[in-house]
Amino acid sequence: MRRASFSLDKVEIKLKNEKRARWKWGKRDVAGWQYDYDVKDKNRGNYRRWIFQVQVPDRFTKGAYIIVQPMAHPQLRVLAGIDRRSISFGRATRGKYLAKPYAKVMLGDIYDDKNKRGVRLDQKDDLPRWMDAFVLRAKEIVTTTKGTDGKALVAVVEQGDYAQMIRLFMATRVWVLYTGFGLE
Repeated sequence: MRRASFSLDKVEIKLKNEKRARWKWGKRDVAGWQYDYDVKDKNRGNYRRWIFQVQVPDRFTKGAYIIVQPMAHPQLRVLAGIDRRSISFGRATRGKYLAKPYAKVMLGDIYDDKNKRGVRLDQKDDLPRWMDAFVLRAKEIVTTTKGTDGKALVAVVEQGDYAQMIRLFMATRVWVLYTGFGLE
């Protein structure tokens, strides 16, 4: 059953701060830019305030990732631990998506046995309506893959569109928890 209770248009995103930064990604030291955003989610009546951090490496090449993570969030039980979650955007390597950031579509887990659940291409039509605003493709169309995740669903965004990356976090990690949406 598809739901239409949330709208990306009701998410206001404003750049608060930008600075040079260094961080760890796995065992690698990464240098780049760190952007802090004030986010107001005006879905569900009164707004809920968030602060997001986006870390962008100087060299966005294969193996480097743009990281999107909430730094502050509404203090609601359903969101416990969300500040320890992030979305990693890799660099696409194929066709018309070449060099664009993409991320696997991973839904917040309402079943409490994982922190997120991957979505396959064949589940695309079962997603909530708010996901229609994203460019969703099979991973094998967007980039090469050595594993068995070629049929994993990924979202592709334009280079530099950090607001859309934040909206993807809201759509896949937050709103599914608010609504109790899950895929079997």
